[in-house]
Amino acid sequence: MAEWRLLRGWHADALQARLQRLAEAGLNFEASEAQMTGQNGWHHYHSEAVIARETEGDSCFARARTALASYQFSDPAIVVAHFDPEGPLLTRRILLESKVLGLRYLCPATVDAVRDEPGVHGFRYATLDGHIERGVEWFLLTKDVRGDIRFRIE
Repeated sequence: MAEWRLLRGWHADALQARLQRLAEAGLNFEASEAQMTGQNGWHHYHSEAVIARETEGDSCFARARTALASYQFSDPAIVVAHFDPEGPLLTRRILLESKVLGLRYLCPATVDAVRDEPGVHGFRYATLDGHIERGVEWFLLTKDVRGDIRFRIE
């Protein structure tokens, strides 16, 4: 079960201790991504938006990649990601602090896949023991031939 608190969060030392314990945490589900179908009881969500248009160069796309890797795409009034920014993106262990109506939940996850190819960059996280949800979620940036930069969550 997810660790939670009412009206207050965790101090930096407490978060650091919990991040260190995540090294041993396992996934909280057994299905492969291919098995995560509606027929098997899994829900699929998709959200996509154009976040910029860049007709020359890649400076906007590069800035968006940095923001994505440092989890700056989420409103900190709703979700804050705690992680070691010095570690690699792939295998990163994350504590997502979700904030809902005065309640705060610590939801552990791990980055288990990364896409980094021309015009596509992103990562997938999988939920760990103690997360309030189960499954995987992709966060992807794409840039098409017109220069539209899209952010997609699925």
